[in-house]
Formats: sequence, structure tokens, C-alpha cells
Amino acid sequence: MKSSVSIHRGVRPLVVLALVMVAMLCAATPSRAEVVYKNMYVQIVNTGTYNYDFNGDGATDLNLALNLQTNSCGYVITAAETPAQGNGAEGEPLTPLQAGDQIGPNQPFSAGAGTIASLSWNYCSHKVIYGGPWPQSAVRYLGVSFVIDGETHYAWASVEFEVILTFGPPKLRAILTGYAYETVPGMPINAGQTK
Repeated sequence: MKSSVSIHRGVRPLVVLALVMVAMLCAATPSRAEVVYKNMYVQIVNTGTYNYDFNGDGATDLNLALNLQTNSCGYVITAAETPAQGNGAEGEPLTPLQAGDQIGPNQPFSAGAGTIASLSWNYCSHKVIYGGPWPQSAVRYLGVSFVIDGETHYAWASVEFEVILTFGPPKLRAILTGYAYETVPGMPINAGQTK
């Protein structure tokens, strides 16, 4: 018959081993993902710029601008995004994402400026033409990769375009309703995700 002393000697190493394994699992758990979301309502009509600063550090991460150029029979308005140095916008060509589409390390990102939408008005031929990858009058999301302290984070910005046909020349309106980013480097985010 075994004594109680020998049973305790066999259990003690198992308890220590179990505690070590629990500590190792806790240490191996990845950082908790946190999405930082900003609700907003900004309109840009024909000309203007909005500078996105996703993490609030005072540096522009992405610029969205509407530019108007006149010609002999009217004008052309282009809506373009320009990522800051080291950042990118998803897609080559630029991709208007729908809610739930994943933005992360497995997607291609373009570092250069890209045209999102355009409106041309020709009063000589009485034509109004809307173009670009962004559909008209539909909220879509721009996927963005940007750098914080040398590490890549992923974000989205919601953008909608409307053509305004009233008395006088037509107008192009961009409506910006929010953006969000993932605080954990390299962690994907879904378009439209707010938490």
C-alpha cells in the first residue's frame, strides 16, 4: 500500500506542469483586436478635400479630393484618393467594397493616387456622363492599409457619390459617413465593421 507522502510527491509535479502550461497559453494568446470607429457626415460638392487621420496622430493617412477642370464646352470633375507615403488603397484598379468584404494582408493595395468617380458635363452636346468604379448613389467602402510606428494596420472609409441635376450645371457630391481601423497590426477588418 502506498503512503500518502508518495502520492503527493507524484501530484506536485503535475500541478506545477499544469500551471506552467496555462501560463504559456495565456502568454501565447494574441493581442485583443479592437476596432476604432468614427461616425461622421461630410459633404464635398464639385471641389474640396478631406484628409483622413484614422488613428488621430495628426498625420494624414489618406486624402480624398474632388477636382473640377473646365474645358471649352463644360467641365470634368474627378474624385481621387491619394494614400500618404507608405500607405495604400485596396485594389488594382481601385475596388469599391461592399459591407462585410475583408480588408487585410491577403488583398492587393495600390500606393498611388486613384480615380474613384468622375462627372463630365458638356453643354455643347447636352451630355452628362458619370464614370469610374464607384456606383452612383450607393454606399461603398474604400479599403486602406496604413502604417503606425512601422507596422501595417487596416481601415475602411465609407464613400457615396451622387449626381445632382438641378437648374444650372450638374454637380457631383461626395458623402463621407464614417471610417474605422483595426488597432492590432496585421489584423484584418471588414468593410463597415464598427466593433
